[in-house]
Amino acid sequence: MQATTAAMSKAADLCKQCGHSWNDHKLLTDKDPPLEGWMECSVAGCTCRFTWSLPAASEMDEMTKAAEYVLKKNDELYRRLA
Repeated sequence: MQATTAAMSKAADLCKQCGHSWNDHKLLTDKDPPLEGWMECSVAGCTCRFTWSLPAASEMDEMTKAAEYVLKKNDELYRRLA
């Protein structure tokens, strides 16, 4: 079981596109503030590259509200069980 967990953990540390470690990848952007950009692998000869973006502020607000709601409900349940 431990060997399987270790293998899965090692696989999660590798890029599925090129197989190199995530540590070899760099986040890049030409925007200010950096809300979107691209990521590429820095290993010589590797052509791995893909885009990334952060949610818009309005989406972040909705996600924050949802997370706060879940935390509040979790706290209420914990208090009832204590």
